[in-house]
Amino acid sequence: MPELPEVEIIRQYLDEQLPGRTIACADILLLDLHDGSTVVFHLRMTGSLVYDPSGRQRDAYARLVFHLAGGGALVFADVRTFGCVYGFAAGEEIAVPGLQSLGPEPLSEAFTPAYLAQAVRGRKQPIKSFLLDQRRIAGLGNIYADEALFLAGIHPRREAGSLTQAECKKLAAAIQRVLRDGLADGGTTFRNYRNGEGGYGHHQEHLCVYHRAGKPCPTCGRPIEKTTVGGRGTHFCPHCQH
Repeated sequence: MPELPEVEIIRQYLDEQLPGRTIACADILLLDLHDGSTVVFHLRMTGSLVYDPSGRQRDAYARLVFHLAGGGALVFADVRTFGCVYGFAAGEEIAVPGLQSLGPEPLSEAFTPAYLAQAVRGRKQPIKSFLLDQRRIAGLGNIYADEALFLAGIHPRREAGSLTQAECKKLAAAIQRVLRDGLADGGTTFRNYRNGEGGYGHHQEHLCVYHRAGKPCPTCGRPIEKTTVGGRGTHFCPHCQH
């Protein structure tokens, strides 16, 4: 499932290409759009949102196509049809399930070491599971959680509430670093992720632990291990993370 960097890369590209454009018509569109209305896309596991300047290309799994006045099209495709599209009229509450309960985005001003220290206080769940709870931190998923915990030197099974103030500061910085690195590399593509142009990300070439079980740790050279934490595959270095 796309995490914050992948979604932000799509948003940035489309924000460059689409402002001022008018939707002339749409294929398989069940929503009437008016000035000031809002459309929210939830890509889920296999969704993609691609701007096609020619307006003529077609993804075999296209579910919704916005044809733009003057040429071009915005194509929402989804192999497994888990994705959702929501439409809201101007002034209407944007009531997307789960949206209002999201925690702060880790690259926002609201996400600070102090916030993280307060949020983990008294939590007995593993820190990896805590990081994946979107009510605590929005946009952080399996890949970047593993990478951040490695950079911070924190074992994924540690109780969240056991982190010290210094460790919270180090982890907050590590989270922001791995997300910014992911953005700079165009996102991470293992299977389905595509950016706003339909291309692939290449951050998978620079990961330290994720998807590297059995390979040498970039710090100590010992093998990276894989385990399961909270039902999620988790990669870590047993020597460097405590």
